Amino acid sequence: MKRIRRFFVNLKLRNKLLLAFSVLIILPIVTLTLLSTYLTKYIIEKNAMFSATQSFDQVSDFVSYRIDNIIRATNLIANDQLVHSVAERDPNNYPLEEQFENLQKIRQFLSSYENEIDIITVRLFLNDQIVHSDEDGDVLGLESAKQFPWYESLSGSQVMLYPPMDSTNSDTQNLSAVRAITSFDNYQDIKGYVMVEFPEKIFRDMISKANSIGGSLTYICNDQFEVISSTNKEIQKDFSLSPNQTAIVSNHSDWTYLQVGNEDVFAKVKAIPSTNWSIVTVIPESGIFRDTHLIQNTMVLFMLFLIGIAYLAAVFVTLSLTKRIDLLASKMNAAQQGDFSKAIVYSNAKDEIGILIQNFNYMIDRIQTLMAEEKVASQRLRSAELMALQSQINPHFLYNTLDMINWMSYEEDKGEEIRTTLRSLSRFYKLSLNKGRALISLRDELKHVSLYMQIQNMRLQNAVHMDIRVPEYLQQCGILKITLQPIVENAILHGIMEKKDAHGTIVIDAKLSGEDLFITVADDGVGIPSDILATLLNEVEPSKQHGYGLTNINERIMLYFGEKYGLSIRSKLEKGTIVTVRIPFHKFIDE
Repeated sequence: MKRIRRFFVNLKLRNKLLLAFSVLIILPIVTLTLLSTYLTKYIIEKNAMFSATQSFDQVSDFVSYRIDNIIRATNLIANDQLVHSVAERDPNNYPLEEQFENLQKIRQFLSSYENEIDIITVRLFLNDQIVHSDEDGDVLGLESAKQFPWYESLSGSQVMLYPPMDSTNSDTQNLSAVRAITSFDNYQDIKGYVMVEFPEKIFRDMISKANSIGGSLTYICNDQFEVISSTNKEIQKDFSLSPNQTAIVSNHSDWTYLQVGNEDVFAKVKAIPSTNWSIVTVIPESGIFRDTHLIQNTMVLFMLFLIGIAYLAAVFVTLSLTKRIDLLASKMNAAQQGDFSKAIVYSNAKDEIGILIQNFNYMIDRIQTLMAEEKVASQRLRSAELMALQSQINPHFLYNTLDMINWMSYEEDKGEEIRTTLRSLSRFYKLSLNKGRALISLRDELKHVSLYMQIQNMRLQNAVHMDIRVPEYLQQCGILKITLQPIVENAILHGIMEKKDAHGTIVIDAKLSGEDLFITVADDGVGIPSDILATLLNEVEPSKQHGYGLTNINERIMLYFGEKYGLSIRSKLEKGTIVTVRIPFHKFIDE
């Protein structure tokens, strides 16, 4: 109970109102709809099964009546005095003229039955030695009877019914009723046969009236479970009862509920008297409730319509009460996520919610002012950091060069070399200053590092060869000034000068990949140990062991261009080192 109370207390005001609406309005509507649907389903099922029972009983009685008429016709023909006398006449004492006369009478007699609605043809099978009418097929010899399937199984005076001979054309299928013509003195002495053919369609039309429920199947089968007639051959395979199911259903007088295939059905079986036929009706449960589903769907749609109208009305009332609270809450959530640009809400209302909004507006205005001040301070700090990093570059290079000039001044005939060194030094620092701008073109940066190399080679007696292989079109790219010179200096001091012969080569190359430019500075010096290489770009201060720290250059590039740019280093001991500079490619515009 406490959990429910706590849950209700923590709900938003709008949800509380909507929950109350659901309990007081929606719940009764849903309950009434479900109850009505259940009662409707029960009544429809009861009425449907009553109607199906009435239809089934009427159809079975009608089928029995029609079959009785056909069987009665076979009995009348077989027991007719003329037919019986001709069947028992001795052919040797039977004048031909009398045979022809009796044949005509028999044919007229048979045709009188063919005029009946139920009977299509009547055939007699008599002694082969008397006159027949084989050209018309109504009076045949006993030898002709052997081609029919009933010949071997028919005995005595019983009447046998046979299923259709042609199962390919349902509109022209015929059924047969056969009776033996026996001697009056001995019923086992067969003198001939009567075969009456009648259309299967008459039974199909009759049993179709048993399908009072949509989707039902009614069929007639014999004791061999062969289908004699069916109302729907398309669903015959899916809904036909198996022999075991037929036996089970036959033992019940009422409808039996069972499963046929994947469908739940109601089934009923009734034997047709005086035959080996049975009439079977199978009703899918879904067919019974088809009308129920229609009513149910209609009621559900109407219920949803009423709920929708009521819900819209409730939402409208709820929104009118909670609109400003929701607006304030959404703006506060936006501010919590750091989006202050959309968080200002203006309101002139003087109620409690209006006062909250006014205070919230003041708070947001104050936060935005503080954020703007912090942004300016951050920009100033970043500029100061860049200037501080820039001021750390190569103070010892100037000292070494001036010291070299000082020693050269003591030697004779060094005036021209001193002047050349001073000119190179002047141009070097002119490019370094770059009018106070941070960016220069890659072309000027390469000139800068070339001047540095000239000055160094004066000290090192041309011990280092530098090879620049950067294509001309890539030299238009803008780069932070004094990027390559410290890398080259490290390559000389901690790579080449550490070799035994103190001689080596530095190669500067560049390539474009996508929108980024990759500049490589490769030397053939002594290389860098792996433990030092792993921390080289993370040094807090430049290492005395490795000279100028590359951390400074890496931080400058990341501060200016972004975190994904900077330096990467690969090295192999006694093979050399490759430093790669990654910067975005954009043409430098000299202002």
